[in-house]
Amino acid sequence: MKKFFILMLSLFLISCSKKNEENVLNRDQIMNGDFSSILGEYENELGKVKELKDEEGFGDPNVQIGVVEYDSKHDIYRINMHTCPKDSEYCEGGGYLFVIPEGVEIEGLETDTSKIRINFGQAYPYEIERIYYKK
Repeated sequence: MKKFFILMLSLFLISCSKKNEENVLNRDQIMNGDFSSILGEYENELGKVKELKDEEGFGDPNVQIGVVEYDSKHDIYRINMHTCPKDSEYCEGGGYLFVIPEGVEIEGLETDTSKIRINFGQAYPYEIERIYYKK
């Protein structure tokens, strides 16, 4: 019985550590264009779900990923994104994917700081409905 308990405890601890690794933002990778630590499903407080896929344009072939910037004042990352249809010479518009690391507060908003959060837009995150939490 004691061996069984130790085995179950070990499996639980391994499971918890793997889950934690999946939800930790790798800041160095992001600055080098590796977005693997932010890929996955996100959900906002209204139940809307967005998924960042490991594909061109995070799953949208018309989205072109541009420069990654670090905003040291707010401790967030801005990933420049443009809508560029494949059959067009010009990009039609764009904005940012804001990536807010765990532990970072968003000025003026109360959010769950234990999770990675994202926000799509052209301005610093300011509406709670636009904040998506990594599942």
